[in-house]
Amino acid sequence: MSDAPVLHRGVSKTSCRSCSKPIVFAESSSTGKLAPFEEDDAGLFVIENGKARYVGTPDKTPAQLELGAPPPEKVQRWTSHFATCPHQASWRKPR
Repeated sequence: MSDAPVLHRGVSKTSCRSCSKPIVFAESSSTGKLAPFEEDDAGLFVIENGKARYVGTPDKTPAQLELGAPPPEKVQRWTSHFATCPHQASWRKPR
């Protein structure tokens, strides 16, 4: 079995039905509901095994490496597509 992270079992990348931007659905760790996310190097979320976890802003300062140490692994970051979709109001549920 592979140790590679699974974004969401049974669901691959798709596109937003409003703006056509590539997105992926992941379970929100705070609500437990599926939410759309888009790749973003400055994103506030990390998706592992189908769950989106808030990790905050990326560290802008490069880590000091010891001589001969391997570079740190780059982690793919994600932003909620609810925050960036130009048609977000049409998807909002009434309260």
